[in-house]
Amino acid sequence: MEAKFEVHCTVTKEACRALNEAQLSGKGFKYVVPVCGVIILLSSAVLWYAQREEAWLFTVFGLFFLLIGLFWGRILGWMTWRRMNHAVGETVCVFGDETFAIRNKLESGESKYPALIKLVETDGYFLLYVQKGAAYIVPKSAFTVGDPAQFAAFIEEKTGLKFRRVRSR
Repeated sequence: MEAKFEVHCTVTKEACRALNEAQLSGKGFKYVVPVCGVIILLSSAVLWYAQREEAWLFTVFGLFFLLIGLFWGRILGWMTWRRMNHAVGETVCVFGDETFAIRNKLESGESKYPALIKLVETDGYFLLYVQKGAAYIVPKSAFTVGDPAQFAAFIEEKTGLKFRRVRSR
């Protein structure tokens, strides 16, 4: 297979965070939980003013919800990275005219482009989904053959899908 694009990369915590933020984007979660935290904190302020004993409990829960909501993408990214098999080492992704191949220490495989079901682009990564929740993470900075700007158009042409742009925090 002649390589139109080639990427050499290892999975990092930042890549896992980008994957999780892309999965959470548009679901409202990143706004709902912090807003609930603020509402609970406001309730605790009222209870403190009324000198109620349970005010401390509302304050703790409010801070918990606020912090979880603000840092959920980072927390999920860290948890995903921890669960990964780090023996994989460097992964090489080669994209040709008809197929793409993924190789690392533990496995190697070749697939046709229609196997990709969803395409997402973040500031630093292309996420090529093969099933819900499972994607190849392709860092834009790791291309050894080809240009990331041309890669998006190439994949869109081969799959018939469009990249969904997700802003990174």
